[in-house]
Amino acid sequence: MPENPFWSVIVATYQRGKVLFDSIEYILALSYPHFAFLVIDQTPQHEADTEQFIRACKTKYAERFRWHFGARVNLQNARNVGAKMARGEYLLFCDDVIVPPANLIELHSRNLMEPGEGAATFGVYVERKKLPPQPRTCVILPYGPMLDSWENDVPKGTTDSRRDGNMSMSRKFAFEVGLFDDAYIGRSNGTETNLSLRILRKGYQIAYDPDTAVVHLGHKEGGAHVSRDISEGRYFLERHH
Repeated sequence: MPENPFWSVIVATYQRGKVLFDSIEYILALSYPHFAFLVIDQTPQHEADTEQFIRACKTKYAERFRWHFGARVNLQNARNVGAKMARGEYLLFCDDVIVPPANLIELHSRNLMEPGEGAATFGVYVERKKLPPQPRTCVILPYGPMLDSWENDVPKGTTDSRRDGNMSMSRKFAFEVGLFDDAYIGRSNGTETNLSLRILRKGYQIAYDPDTAVVHLGHKEGGAHVSRDISEGRYFLERHH
C-alpha cells in the first residue's frame, strides 16, 4: 500500500431521511485527510429538509462530498456505480445508518497492509444477544453452509466472508474480482459471500478485526436493501433468487 493513499467512502441509500444525516456528518468528519465521500441515492424524491441537508453538504464539503442519484433500486448496482465513480486507490463501503470511529480509514488501511490480504471487513455492532466467544467470525463449509459468529467476541484474524456494512479493498482489486453481483434482489442475502468466494478463489485472504467496528443504528425504515417485507414467502424468494 502506498503511503497516504487516496480513499473513496461509498454509501448506498434508499428512502432515508433524517436518520441518514448523522451518519453522513460522522463520515465527513473522519480523521484521515485524503478521502472523498460518495453517496449513491436511489430515492426518487426526498422531503424538503433532506433536500436542504444535501445542498448544505455539497456547499460545505464541495471538494470532498458528492451525491449521485441512481434510478435503479438495487443495492449491488448502487455499490458498483459508486466503485466506477470513485476516486483514488482504495474503496470503503459503509451502511447508511452507522456511527464509525473517527479513525475508521486508518484502521482499514492497517489491516489491508497485511501480506496476502485482498480485502478487509470489520464488526457492525447491533443490539442483539451476545453469545459465547468463537474462534473465527465466519467459516464456509466445503459443501456450502456458512457458520457465522458476527455477534460474538471473535479475535482478529481472517474470515471466509465479508460483512457488507463495513468493508474495504483496493479499487483495482474490486474490478479484478468483478465487483458486486447485481442479480441479487431485496435484502441481497448472500451477496457479500458471493464476492468473498471470488476473492478467496484468487488466492487472497479477507482480514477481520473486531477493533475496527462501527455501530449500526438499526433503523427499520428505508435502507438500500429495499425490501422490508418479513413474510416467509418473500424472504425465501429473496434468499434464493
